[in-house]
Amino acid sequence: MAGSPTPFPPYEVPFLGPDGRVNRVWWDFLLTIFNRTGANAGGDLSALKTLLDDVAALLKKQGLRIDELDMQAAALVAIPLLGALARRVAELEAMQVVACALRVVLPALDLVPTHGIQDASDLHAIATATAAGFLSAADKAKLDTLSTPADPNDWAQVAKASLPTAAAGNKGWRRFVTNATGATGIVPAYSDGSAWKRFADDSVVT
Repeated sequence: MAGSPTPFPPYEVPFLGPDGRVNRVWWDFLLTIFNRTGANAGGDLSALKTLLDDVAALLKKQGLRIDELDMQAAALVAIPLLGALARRVAELEAMQVVACALRVVLPALDLVPTHGIQDASDLHAIATATAAGFLSAADKAKLDTLSTPADPNDWAQVAKASLPTAAAGNKGWRRFVTNATGATGIVPAYSDGSAWKRFADDSVVT
């Protein structure tokens, strides 16, 4: 059978057809090879059939393995995304727990600022000569009198006996008084419209 042509099947022709059987081209090729190597009548082809079955099973197994690898590759891409999503969900749940706790704790604490924007008059003591504090209403009224001189003789030095009459018309006048009772030197004083009083303690100048 040396004269029998034995063309090799084209590379694009698969060994197995869609039905799982050996393609005709390959079958003819193998049969020709078999005949050229010395076919004998009544030869046993079971070994060849077994080989072909093994090859077909191997190819099928490899095909399934490729499909499995494709699925694993797709899963590997999705795993980081799922992990990030799970972490974000956990963060949001933790924030929700904290928010719920704050809604319970803050009203229970009944927090009230003790300084700053509040207008309560007892947050500080009244300022003194040695300690800072709030400005009293009386001191504010006296301070206001300092802004504009009440008369041309503002802060003139005058003896106690020479003080002008503390009438309504001279309210807010100021003098440096000498010879005041219980005082040494001069005493800053102001008229409230009814009496002359010391700036230091609002006592009447006598």
